[in-house]
Amino acid sequence: MASEHDEAREANAGRSPARLTRADLVLLRKAARERWGVPDQLKTEALFEAAKILTTATKDRTKLAAIKALIEFDKVDQRDRVIDLAAEKLELQRNPDPSFDISQLTEEAERDAASYRPDERPGTHQAAPDPMP
Repeated sequence: MASEHDEAREANAGRSPARLTRADLVLLRKAARERWGVPDQLKTEALFEAAKILTTATKDRTKLAAIKALIEFDKVDQRDRVIDLAAEKLELQRNPDPSFDISQLTEEAERDAASYRPDERPGTHQAAPDPMP
């Protein structure tokens, strides 16, 4: 019966010795959830290894730990993006960009809406057949 360490070594065949076991993946997930200051380089390598384990591991528990770690980091990235967008919005409200002309954007949107033909299918270069010839 293969141990977690054997399975991790198999996942890294041809590369340096495995660095992530199921216990490591659990710890990685905790680091994401609790927002530990994991350097980007280390996080990138760990996520790459977790994805590799996900595709090569034979034990379901190890795969599940990899999935949970990847999902947790994705959640953190999404939350960070929402926070960044909110900060950008607040900054624009406090210091509006004088070169931005909303009326020009509105005019462009109105022109686009006026030229839209619902019988044309997006992504194709042919019009849908006319139902009443």
